Amino acid sequence: MKTGQRLEAVANVATILMVIIFGATMLRDQRSSIRRAPPRFDEAKKGFDLKTKLPDVDWRKNHRTIVLGLQTTCHFCSDSAPFFQKLSAVAAGKATIIAVLPQTVPDSTAYLAGKGIHVDAIRQSQLESIGVSGTPTVLFVDQQAKVTDVWRGKLPPEKEAEVLAAVTKN
Repeated sequence: MKTGQRLEAVANVATILMVIIFGATMLRDQRSSIRRAPPRFDEAKKGFDLKTKLPDVDWRKNHRTIVLGLQTTCHFCSDSAPFFQKLSAVAAGKATIIAVLPQTVPDSTAYLAGKGIHVDAIRQSQLESIGVSGTPTVLFVDQQAKVTDVWRGKLPPEKEAEVLAAVTKN
């Protein structure tokens, strides 16, 4: 074998080894960063306690409370307005509805009124603080401020019916 061919073969082997080492290093770093990633905020789920998250709500006086996690800038919230109108009509006298939005109370009031959504109270809070990471979210909450049911996103008709049925059951 000539010197030039030998040099070319050594260069090719060295290049292949460098690619393998580089790939292995990247894979190792990616795996370790996955292990070190901070845990994602625990979204509201059954048993999640809202007592300290919304301290000015008297949970004991309400037999059942429905908390709506909404945003004025969420098109899914706007698209769900007809469902929220039905929900407020069905819930009248059966449950208290509290809308929680990150926007100011006056902005939230105007938004809900413009969509024809009636609620009993409006609170301004960062949604993550009540365990809501996506909007719209519907939370059913008991007298101890514990979440008993959760529905997320723009609901299909069968899930809307499920929520409405849950309001009417004792």
